Amino acid sequence: MNILGISSKQKTSFTKLLIDLTILFFLTPLASNRFGYLIISFGFLMTNLLVVNTLSMPKLWIYILRLLAGLSFILDILYFEGSIILNTLTNLVAQISYASFLILAILAIGSRIFSQIRVDLDVINGGICIFILLGFLWLMFYQIILIFDPDAFHLSSSVLELENGYEIVYYSFTTLTTLGYGDIVPVNKFAMTLAISEAIVGLMYPSIFIARLVGLYTTQAKANEDRSNIS
Repeated sequence: MNILGISSKQKTSFTKLLIDLTILFFLTPLASNRFGYLIISFGFLMTNLLVVNTLSMPKLWIYILRLLAGLSFILDILYFEGSIILNTLTNLVAQISYASFLILAILAIGSRIFSQIRVDLDVINGGICIFILLGFLWLMFYQIILIFDPDAFHLSSSVLELENGYEIVYYSFTTLTTLGYGDIVPVNKFAMTLAISEAIVGLMYPSIFIARLVGLYTTQAKANEDRSNIS
């Protein structure tokens, strides 16, 4: 059994996941306060569970992943009054767990859409899901860096505060799309390396995905033409 496979019975799974990711993306500005952060955390939990439901895995793995998704959510929302060490530790484990889920989702969806022989809406939606998931994945990487080095990024505007939460989301997606406004700049070497790698992925992935779609469409069109000539 393909552990990273997608069940062929769930043909509309990518559409549901894309809707969920789109809603989650537009809700991320709510992370500026505690209540909004809880909403975003719950959104990530729903996304993780939806990703698990699209995977073709043994039931035991499904149960384990669901348990990990719930554990990540609990760790993410836990807050120990007056205990910086416990809050830092739970936050670190939560970010690592979220990153693991996103890596799994990207690999699983990628294995499906790049093994297809026909272009359809499911393939296109899956490709878009991967691009959005990449932005969230690097967000988790940056959050992990910030746990070890709170000054890993320099903000050119005093209005921006990384503590508000949304700014690092904004930075991740502007880097992924190679906009790079320059209002948030990485000064930590690991953060710099992550930013460079995200920009490279942001350039390469759309090119590879579009090339794959064109190849599938060309093959599909040629096959249709051959059938027409035979008939």
